[in-house]
Amino acid sequence: MPSNRIAELRREQSLTQAGLAERLGIDPATVSRWERGLTTIPDWRKVELAEMFGVSVPWLMGWGNDK
Repeated sequence: MPSNRIAELRREQSLTQAGLAERLGIDPATVSRWERGLTTIPDWRKVELAEMFGVSVPWLMGWGNDK
């Protein structure tokens, strides 16, 4: 599940939801909704998050095990 992986990566870097939101230039509530699985992450944001955390988009989205 992508929401769990985003939260996992965020915590690994000692980032709060607000800290991640600030880095992305978005509202912290958006990160919260992503992590709770309430909203869909736009494709371009998936790429941005994967690049930021140094993982593949498929791994980030829970589609594979290859980070």
